[in-house]
Amino acid sequence: MTRARVENERLRNEVDDLRLQLSRMASVEADNARLQTILKLKMPVGRQSRLARVVSHDPSTWHATFLIDAGREDGVVTGSPVLTSQGVVGRVTEVTATRSRVLLASAPSSSVAAVDVRSQVRGIVCGSGYQGLKLQYVTALSDIQSGDQVVSSGLGGVFPRGVPLGTVVRKALSPNGLTMDIELVPAVDFGSVDYVYILEPLDELP
Repeated sequence: MTRARVENERLRNEVDDLRLQLSRMASVEADNARLQTILKLKMPVGRQSRLARVVSHDPSTWHATFLIDAGREDGVVTGSPVLTSQGVVGRVTEVTATRSRVLLASAPSSSVAAVDVRSQVRGIVCGSGYQGLKLQYVTALSDIQSGDQVVSSGLGGVFPRGVPLGTVVRKALSPNGLTMDIELVPAVDFGSVDYVYILEPLDELP
């Protein structure tokens, strides 16, 4: 191999190393930007919170649960509400020493007491899978309109009042004629969540 080829090879390696470093720096900057956004979330007065990172999604329950890197040793308990700066993520359903499983609000088995910000109509937000949400138990004559913002009502003692859940995008009369089928676009993109806040449950407060 000639001296010129050796030098070219060395330069190519240096360029590859620089590209890798730039890629890592861009990733760190993106993480810092997300953390700055998360830290702007104001926690309810008197409620302790803990920041945790999403560590894995189970492919079989991608739209229903994920694992976070905080557990019993960090003070996390079953039933803890989980939030981001965008809104409600879900609640803790399983806890080990260093990990916890979060049931997402998009899971069909999830339910959150909710209220329409504009009309103050109350209902229950449930998951419909694939990151979708629906507002249930709303009577046919209730004042619900497309574009309405829906937030947690605070009833039930799990989630604080006023945390965003989603926006109404469709409503239709249910087959029974007594209630409405209401679809929401979630406030949180569950598939892209990487950091969350775990809030202390109300029943854990002194």
